[in-house]
Amino acid sequence: MGADLVNVQNASTQDVFNMKELLTAYFENDSQQRITLEKLVGAGKVSVAWRILYRSDNNTIQRLVLKHLQEALRYDKDFVQGDDDEEMDDNGLGEDIADGQQEEVNDITKEKNILKILKWAMHIVHMVEIPEDPLKRNIPMRPHRLGHWIYLEWVENGDVNNFISKALAAKVEVVPNRLLWRFWLCMLRMVVAMGWPPEPVGDASPVGGMIERTSTKPVRGIVHNDVHNGNVMFGGFTAGLDEEHDVSPPLKLIDWGEAAEFKGFDGVAESLFDVATVMISIVLLSEDEGIDLGPGSYEVPFQASARAPKIQTTAVSLLPDENGKNPVPFLENDLKAAICTCLAGEESDRPKITTLVDQAVHAIRHRNEQWYANNGHPRPQLESDQNIDAIIKACLLNAPGAG
Repeated sequence: MGADLVNVQNASTQDVFNMKELLTAYFENDSQQRITLEKLVGAGKVSVAWRILYRSDNNTIQRLVLKHLQEALRYDKDFVQGDDDEEMDDNGLGEDIADGQQEEVNDITKEKNILKILKWAMHIVHMVEIPEDPLKRNIPMRPHRLGHWIYLEWVENGDVNNFISKALAAKVEVVPNRLLWRFWLCMLRMVVAMGWPPEPVGDASPVGGMIERTSTKPVRGIVHNDVHNGNVMFGGFTAGLDEEHDVSPPLKLIDWGEAAEFKGFDGVAESLFDVATVMISIVLLSEDEGIDLGPGSYEVPFQASARAPKIQTTAVSLLPDENGKNPVPFLENDLKAAICTCLAGEESDRPKITTLVDQAVHAIRHRNEQWYANNGHPRPQLESDQNIDAIIKACLLNAPGAG
């Protein structure tokens, strides 16, 4: 039948095949033949994602993701348009309802609204607008009934779980600190983006987005609400992009369907906890490590330094056991302290985002293999350029992407 091998919880293989055929027909009806549907690449709780090839007006070809609500996959062999379908089709096959009209806010609508705010952020997946979208045209064929849909950039180098599984397959025992600092800074930039969405100066349209920075403006109060390993992905490599991405690509946060903005709410501390759960999975090369961490998780005492206050942290797996055995002897103390304090049970015990960003930037700029050799690393060769390059090639290149 040729259906894509992605498990969709609320739809059959036949449903997926029929939708693929229908979407293909819509795209082939486009007089410019700009879009080619490739395959289904993902299915979440309420939505599905297809990979497409898109040829823009200047003949640039790029991969994108088409994402829509899963309920549109339902298939009626003897289709007869009913009241529900008429209501959906009144707005041009499901395009956005005009200003001033009421609509149910679904995950796709919420994702669009949030991504419009975050559209200049480098570490957030980008929404793409397709002019004269074929799916918005009324043509003489069965309505697709997508209701709402969104086009997103194709994030090409896989998610954190994919990185972990490839690392284990390649027998990587330790992720170098120099790589961990870069991953960590990317995640901190995601948090900054939610608090202070970047805005270009003047008429600038920065390609690839802007490095996210804090400002004196009030915090926006945006929270993702679904941060986990599968929603943190590795973007594409861009030679000479900046010093933060000199050896590894930017990480991007995807899947904003459960996100929300709370006026007057500072969500930074909550977001720091969320990204730290992903970070702990990378450090330990364990897909399951951060899943169950959250408010109310088991906590242990932690003190970052002799002068630092004592706090309670949920980062139990990074700390010595009852016999004093260190589970992460190769993890730099500064980075371990940053993760442990971000996983503090009390929000007030978590560090300031500016402190964390400055610390990570400094580590990336000034710590190389020789620095680790001079500062007591048990195996400084793990921090070499050669080892890092080998890990990048084994764990990121040619990984499955998603949107």
